Amino acid sequence: MIGKKLTISLGEFSPVPVDKYTVEIADVELKMVPKYKAEGDEEILNYKFAILDDKPMMAVNEDGDEEEVSTRGRFLWKRCRLALGEKAWLRKLADAAYGHKLTKEELKMFDADDLVGRQLTVLVEHVEKDDKVFVNITSFNKVGKELESLGSEGTTERVVEKASSPAVAPKVEETADDFTAAVDAEKAKVEEVEEEDDPEVLELQLKLAKAKAAKAKKAAGK
Repeated sequence: MIGKKLTISLGEFSPVPVDKYTVEIADVELKMVPKYKAEGDEEILNYKFAILDDKPMMAVNEDGDEEEVSTRGRFLWKRCRLALGEKAWLRKLADAAYGHKLTKEELKMFDADDLVGRQLTVLVEHVEKDDKVFVNITSFNKVGKELESLGSEGTTERVVEKASSPAVAPKVEETADDFTAAVDAEKAKVEEVEEEDDPEVLELQLKLAKAKAAKAKKAAGK
């Protein structure tokens, strides 16, 4: 947490490109959301990730013009149910953050906020909703080589809370509503599908995701 209120402009949201990113777990909050395909509500963990890769991307600024910015410091979100089964997103996230499959003893001692500050890699794709494009995390994997932390640009705190503030100010600011819509879009997908950790499979997934994004962009006439 930064420890002070930030003045953040509400520039137009620009999703990061389809790619593989090294990220740092910046924060986590406990949220109450409607159950997926069921009646009632349930508590879930909403993890926030800060991208560490300094990759160029195009984004729309406050004046409505496109400009080249960096992916570093931009945020991604992922909702995880409170489950640690082999196919659960929380288990996949924990295994990737610790760099190995958690043992039975580690699972018994697991604490959701202990993941904050750890690095891992994520694969993302674009999801269309209401004529807008959002970013969806499709897999977690252990980091091969850690990148410089965002510690000098912001701070993180190992806390699970009902509400949270950005750990660092994004290069091109995004609103919380944009990302709420993005993670809500994930509900249209089956979340409990086990993913492969094989690097070759991940590279294939990345190529397919990029091809899918390029096809969608061409169809939209952009």
